[in-house]
Amino acid sequence: MSRRGDRGSGPITVLLILGVLALVFAIGITSVMATAGEEGAGAQHAADAAALGGAQAVLDDMPNALVIGFRDPRDIPGLLGGSVCLQKGRVEASRLASANDATLTSYCYDVHSDEVSVSVRMNATAVSGPPASADAVAATTFDISACELDPAFVRPTPSPTPSPSGSQSPEPTAPPELPSRPMDTWIDCGFGQIPVKYTPGIGKFHFKDLASALAELEPRLTD
Repeated sequence: MSRRGDRGSGPITVLLILGVLALVFAIGITSVMATAGEEGAGAQHAADAAALGGAQAVLDDMPNALVIGFRDPRDIPGLLGGSVCLQKGRVEASRLASANDATLTSYCYDVHSDEVSVSVRMNATAVSGPPASADAVAATTFDISACELDPAFVRPTPSPTPSPSGSQSPEPTAPPELPSRPMDTWIDCGFGQIPVKYTPGIGKFHFKDLASALAELEPRLTD
């Protein structure tokens, strides 16, 4: 005949097993959530790096793109491509995404809003479901759409040729010429005055040392 203590050990053993299983399950869920969180953070880091890298590449390319000069500040966005979804800087963004174990899935540089938008996806995952993905937006901080010339600058105009006196018929004269010597002025694109020169003969402005001015800028994340 079984003793009373033996008969009571069954329910206790079952409860103990259930408790251990619940603890193991909780630990497993916590571990999975922690891993998923780490992968999400890694994806966001890769997206941030890609967006900032793309914005920096856009800045680095600007001196070459603008070397031909402009007649009006409104021409500058067109010289850089003029689109709301350019691919300038994509190569560098893709490289930085790859360096962070991710793949660049979309890229867009809006020259008018000064936004580099990217999406990335991690290359692998240790949890069930698709790899983590993330988005990021960065600005070059060169606000091209806000560029304004020195309001005190006045473009030279040809002086009228004086009319000859007397009754004799005037002899044909060459049209008046504009001065050819460049004139110094500045343009402000949201981060201070940038020196430019204006050449009257061709009617164009040229940046004097844009690379140095842009070297002081640092792209920043906006989203």
